[in-house]
Amino acid sequence: MSLAGQTQTREIGGLEVRVTPFPCRRASRLKAQLQRLLGPGLAGIKSLFEEGDLKECIPALGNMLATLDVDEFERFRDEMLTGTSVVKDGKKIGLDVARNIDAAFETDVLSLEKALIFAIEVNFKDFFLESLTMLAGFLHRPDSAEESSSSSDENSLMAG
Repeated sequence: MSLAGQTQTREIGGLEVRVTPFPCRRASRLKAQLQRLLGPGLAGIKSLFEEGDLKECIPALGNMLATLDVDEFERFRDEMLTGTSVVKDGKKIGLDVARNIDAAFETDVLSLEKALIFAIEVNFKDFFLESLTMLAGFLHRPDSAEESSSSSDENSLMAG
């Protein structure tokens, strides 16, 4: 049975966190925002993976997060959580407004971050793998000079 479109639930920080996937157009826009936020940093991490230097990935991830635009990240986080709710003290709290996010998580920043990651997982299951794969394809493209040279060679072969 497919889980597409179905609400998924996970226990995080003593809260029942429920994430309902976004419709495709909204998900597509949010995925583009996520790629814009994290894409440049993922390039550095990808090269460390390729070199097999996994110990250096953690500092690279920290550097990536340190360069994020805080206001842009906050807007993304808040919108990403609009499809999420928590059950706290037997009451369902929709995370569609900032005051509800604060009420649900109070001072538990780690659980808030885990809920955000869960929302990303539900909506973009293979985001990080896809991003690294797309980036690898982009980085391994032939130079445009090589492309134009090979296409002119092909054209001369066809003409002859």
